[in-house]
Amino acid sequence: MRLPIPQAGSVSIPLVSGKEIEMTLRFDLPARRGLLFAAWLFPTLCVLPLGAQTMQRKVPAPVAAPAQGVQQVPTTKPPTPNAGIVQQGPQAGPGAAGVAGLNSGAIVAGQPVPASVPFGRLFSGDRRQVEVKVVAPREGKVVISLAPNSPFTLAEVKVFGLPAGPTPRPAPTQVQRQTTGSQMVAGPGAGAAPAMHANASRTLLATLTKAPFSVLAREGNELVATLVFAPKLDLVDGPYVGDHQATLSFEGGMWRASVPVSGRFEGLKIGMIAVMSNRDVVAYSGKLGALSGAELVLTNAEKQPVLAQVTAKTLPAGFAMAQVNVQVPGGQTMTVPLPIRISPAMQEGIQQAAELTVAYSGKTKPVPFTFSVYTPLKQFKFAGEDGLIWEFAMTIDPSGHTSYAYYVKNPNMLVSRRFMFEVKWKGQRLNTMGNDIGNTLPGGKSGDRVPYSWSTQNNVVRDHYVEMLLVPPTVTMTYENL
Repeated sequence: MRLPIPQAGSVSIPLVSGKEIEMTLRFDLPARRGLLFAAWLFPTLCVLPLGAQTMQRKVPAPVAAPAQGVQQVPTTKPPTPNAGIVQQGPQAGPGAAGVAGLNSGAIVAGQPVPASVPFGRLFSGDRRQVEVKVVAPREGKVVISLAPNSPFTLAEVKVFGLPAGPTPRPAPTQVQRQTTGSQMVAGPGAGAAPAMHANASRTLLATLTKAPFSVLAREGNELVATLVFAPKLDLVDGPYVGDHQATLSFEGGMWRASVPVSGRFEGLKIGMIAVMSNRDVVAYSGKLGALSGAELVLTNAEKQPVLAQVTAKTLPAGFAMAQVNVQVPGGQTMTVPLPIRISPAMQEGIQQAAELTVAYSGKTKPVPFTFSVYTPLKQFKFAGEDGLIWEFAMTIDPSGHTSYAYYVKNPNMLVSRRFMFEVKWKGQRLNTMGNDIGNTLPGGKSGDRVPYSWSTQNNVVRDHYVEMLLVPPTVTMTYENL
């Protein structure tokens, strides 16, 4: 049976309350016909069929699933900073999208914001690059910035999503409940959050390579910020050695995401220090075979043990060396004897160029040095004629063994004399020796000639043999009449 609908006046019967659905009937009536309409409506409602009465029964209404990452802004009170942040825990359902670092109740669609960006330990000259991805929960202008006064660099910002068109919405695959604040989270037992269709194609929409990094993003767009940490040691303008922190911020007006950034600058990466114990290695032409005294000093500046391989890149004629493998513990120094051998092809001469190569951890370091080849035995001769005619010889070797010999003649036929020799090196006395010598009488009396020789160990000669070859010792002779 079709009922006539009045055309004027108004009567409203509220049938909606909270989250339950009833039915609202609204009619327009002239005010003066209100009583007549009420008399007409009352018996009509009394005889409604069963199906019509069912519409008045209060039933729970399913809430339409909002888009993942869409902030529901309340109409009575604007959102306040740091309000409505959902933390992962038992209070949120298994499918709740808890996001650290978000303020103003914003929910990031697709994936959570990284809790932090740790670059780790970098040395001068190292470079590390990290991408931080955030999905815009609503449409609008987004400003991406990095806190100043840090060695980190915001190098690039890219925006990915679908080309311009209707804002994509996720399919309502789960029932969600509304929480206090202004955000929607999945109800208990719900599955994974629905993925935004805007991320399916991942089309590059915009690229920014210099400040200011400000873009217009649509809901569901993926914002990718590229951070670079490439410290260099500079005593004037460079970063200090130590820990550094900064904050990467995404400002979207009604939403905000902050990501802490950290890294440590270790300064110069010393790695392995390799030097010769003696920059000029001394060898003696008469001593063939193994060479003693050629040593490489390795210092491991790292905390972990390092395996080093030592090879000869350049050696003078007559020198040869086999490869040496040595493991140096972290933070320690080792002295490595070098297995260098000498052949008869060697030649005497000072500062003959040589170079070693030390390879470790994929790196190499050159170690330049020189060889100086000297004679293994040296004799110095002296002579003079000043009242006495004399000759003096001094012979030395690298071990310090020293021999002396002199020959003195007194040409005076009437006076006997006493003489004295003094040997010095760089002002340091090495030895003093003397004797008496007689006169030459008519008839050829003996005693006017005195030859003499002896040997001794001299540590000054041993310690400064090479220097004595370059700066010889001095000998003076004095005498007096007897």
